[in-house]
Amino acid sequence: MRLNLNKPSHIMLTWAALTVSGAFFYTVTKNGIYVRRREQAVPPPIATKGDMTWEERIAKDEENATKKGYKVNYRDIHETTKEEPATSD
Repeated sequence: MRLNLNKPSHIMLTWAALTVSGAFFYTVTKNGIYVRRREQAVPPPIATKGDMTWEERIAKDEENATKKGYKVNYRDIHETTKEEPATSD
């Protein structure tokens, strides 16, 4: 079948084919973009509290504090805030 673009039915067929193929490729491309955006938006895994011990967390916090220019010593704070056991009088 040879298309004669002087006939209205052939013009309609051509526009219909272009519209359908355009809509198809638009949706395929749009879905690909959404998938890539979702993959890039996923935050990296964060170390949970169960992954590090108390000493490792304190050491990491003190290291970050020294990088920022101030000093924090949680070990001394922890020792001074220990309460004596309550005695019954």
